[in-house]
Amino acid sequence: MDCTIIIPHHHQVDQLEICLRALIDQQTTVNYEIIVVDVDGKGRNYLNNETYDGRVTWIETPKKNPYISRNLGIVNSRGEVIILLDVKCRAAANFVTSAYEALSKSPRTVYAGQYELEFASALIKDKVYGALYLQPRKNIRHKYGVTAGNMAFTKQLFDSVGPFDESYHSGMDIKWSQQVWSMGFDIAYLSMMKVYYPAQSWDELKESVKKYFCGISHIHRTQEMGFGSRLMYLIKQFLPMRISTYKLSLSSRPLVHTAKDKVYLWLRVWQAKIYMATAYLRCWMKHEDRP
Repeated sequence: MDCTIIIPHHHQVDQLEICLRALIDQQTTVNYEIIVVDVDGKGRNYLNNETYDGRVTWIETPKKNPYISRNLGIVNSRGEVIILLDVKCRAAANFVTSAYEALSKSPRTVYAGQYELEFASALIKDKVYGALYLQPRKNIRHKYGVTAGNMAFTKQLFDSVGPFDESYHSGMDIKWSQQVWSMGFDIAYLSMMKVYYPAQSWDELKESVKKYFCGISHIHRTQEMGFGSRLMYLIKQFLPMRISTYKLSLSSRPLVHTAKDKVYLWLRVWQAKIYMATAYLRCWMKHEDRP
């Protein structure tokens, strides 16, 4: 088996069907399998029969932690190459080929793929503000770490680095990325490993931001990061990024045209940053395990 694609799933049945269909229809000669780690059978029990395919293996677990699901999928995988994919993602036609060929040439590298954001409508309020955290190139450049929603590596590299930390429900892919770097492996951006990511409403984005930065706060707590270092982290999130984040948000939103839309976007970027800081501080000061 050349490649294994692992998808953790616990409630988005409609998104799982779209995700699987795109993977089953891949235009590739790579021999690959798909493992869905399904919480309590919530996906398998409700999918249309048309979605079933001989390459799809179902593993059920009662635990909703995505890192438990990913570790479980990897343990049961047969592929030389492991691809981790979020259930919200729809893979491009050459997705599997791109990941496999890159890792065949550079097996000591972890690859983070491209997120192509899809807009639900032309309304500014419906736009995705994914520039706040779906920035693999920037996160690699600054060595912040990358998310497991679109990530590929060899099974051999994973065996060397070790499994994802299962102690928390968010941010453990960032912690794993840092372990990759500390052990002398590389992380690179691979634009050809592209997935289409659906637009989020503002409320969905707020929850994503809060969850993500609670995970970062949890990592800093387990690393026993001091008060000054934590405060500096928060300052860095607000000051150096205040212009670049807004410009990146603006440049990746082709439907933003009017001055009113630009002002709205600017306010939303800063509002999201406030939600981020609030989540980080709450998990820091109160030692909360949930956002």
